[in-house]
Amino acid sequence: MKKEIFAAVAMAVMLVAAASCKHDGGEPDYSEGELSSVTVRIAGEDSRAPSTDDLTQAQESTIKNYTVLVFNYATGKLEGMAISNDPTTPVTVDNLLNIGAKRIVIVANTSSAMGFPVMTVGTSNYSALSSSHFTLDYQKTIRQDVIDNGLVMTGEYPDAVMLNPKPAANLITVTIRRIVAKLVLGSITVGEANDDISMFSIKGVTIQQANSQSNFSTGDPATGGDQWGGLIGTGTTATKSYLYNNITALASTIVAGDPTTFGNFFYVFPNAAANPVKLCIHATYDYNDGGGAHTVYFPIKINDLDDGDATIGTIDGTYVTRNVKYIVNIHIRNPGNGSNDPDAVPAEADCVVTVQTEDWATITQNTEW
Repeated sequence: MKKEIFAAVAMAVMLVAAASCKHDGGEPDYSEGELSSVTVRIAGEDSRAPSTDDLTQAQESTIKNYTVLVFNYATGKLEGMAISNDPTTPVTVDNLLNIGAKRIVIVANTSSAMGFPVMTVGTSNYSALSSSHFTLDYQKTIRQDVIDNGLVMTGEYPDAVMLNPKPAANLITVTIRRIVAKLVLGSITVGEANDDISMFSIKGVTIQQANSQSNFSTGDPATGGDQWGGLIGTGTTATKSYLYNNITALASTIVAGDPTTFGNFFYVFPNAAANPVKLCIHATYDYNDGGGAHTVYFPIKINDLDDGDATIGTIDGTYVTRNVKYIVNIHIRNPGNGSNDPDAVPAEADCVVTVQTEDWATITQNTEW
């Protein structure tokens, strides 16, 4: 199997905090008891053209609600917070004691129903973000769900912050990123020009061995739980309807050697080498053996270096990471040479896969079966 991956710079959603701060080093020594406030607003995002799939970049950047959390940088204790359902209106975290450095965190599009922890000033700790989890059910690849609820995003200011006392004004910028990644089926090409592909029929596209849960980390999230997918396989333990798309109608128009564009997409949590998520083509092939059409699968591990074959371009082997959109273009050279397990990638196969990322962050991967 050959792969080709090109990495591009990640695109992040920006939050501008119209707040006051000074960084560690050279700050004046404020007396105990002085108070500070931090006013935070979300900057408007430039409009963007629709991406190749069903949702636009702007829709996937929608912020339905956001919470500003101010922690003591040394102890992790929550010292102040503010919640807003209106990203166009600034919010203020007031009455912060100007003692010690602060950690400023923003989370967006969360709810207690999905498992976001109840945060209490003076009691809650920064560690609650990493010890609480939500499942992929709350990031369904259903267009209206995304429009109504948004995608979970988190971020924090990269440095410890020393606040100026009132009435000084402070200004910081916090970058937040989606926790999920996005896998898009770009195009499928079957065989070469003039090949007879009448014995081959594509049924659907499925995500296999997707991590079922993630925490609310502002960095690399800890993901895991059960392995979910559109079909049961040797590694996938539970099925979710939103991880399988029937593409029979469009696939029936494929002409040998010509790419056909699809655009089906799925949201998944990040993963590592131990459990690489896969995008898989579900199809049938009639070998003329008297047994009729046999089910065959073409699973692809995303951004993987484990096959050891020759590579072209820049490959980082990070598998699937947060806030990255992977567009998968597949060339099935020999449609009869698939796998009998949607989770198992054969050592050798006849399929070329191009994966590219865009808008959120972009990677291009070519895999040859």
